[in-house]
Amino acid sequence: HVTGVQTCALLIWQMLRVLRKETSTFDPRAYGIQSPLVCKLILWFSSSWNLALTLVALPCAELLLLILTDNLGVNAIQGFHQFTGIWGLRFLVITLFVTPVQTVTRWRGLTRYRQLFGLASFFYAALHLYGYLWIDQALKWREIGVDVLETAYLWPGIFALIVLFLLAATSPDSAKKWLGKRWKQLHRWIYPASGAVVLHYLMQLKGNLVDPLDRKSTRLNSSHVALSR
Repeated sequence: HVTGVQTCALLIWQMLRVLRKETSTFDPRAYGIQSPLVCKLILWFSSSWNLALTLVALPCAELLLLILTDNLGVNAIQGFHQFTGIWGLRFLVITLFVTPVQTVTRWRGLTRYRQLFGLASFFYAALHLYGYLWIDQALKWREIGVDVLETAYLWPGIFALIVLFLLAATSPDSAKKWLGKRWKQLHRWIYPASGAVVLHYLMQLKGNLVDPLDRKSTRLNSSHVALSR
């Protein structure tokens, strides 16, 4: 048992050395790992980019599992909204933290991670929008229009989504070259967008405490069936 713990500790140490660029690679077989598949997985996760991709994909995999096992909660619509919205906010916060971390550590290679986490934030925000338009409102545009006009917490959410869409659309290097100095000006809108997301969340949370998301039973049942498919 002690040997196994020591082996795991050494493997993790070697993976950290690769992540920190202290060495290019290592051979897991030197630590008693005989399975070629396990060796490949260990080396794959020794890449910081692969770890970041895994971090981005894990919530999506969890959401899919929750849907397939019918574990989104009593109110499936609310569960879908909360899951996608919170993860969109989390990745937005991670995106904002990249710049100060880059400044402190002077690791210029973090730029592409900021882009990845920013795109992840938009992806989960887009799923959040999908849940509202398709699952909640069943694409009934007249009802959607009335709901948007009457529900104040949707306004900052819409603003933030528009900004995140523009930032995602202009994330490629080609867009950066085309926009020139305007690219930085545009991408500074991530800060007011972040504030709008927080405001959207707090306003929605306050609204739910007064009037929970127990919508029409017919819409809930039909949407629950749609989620379960």
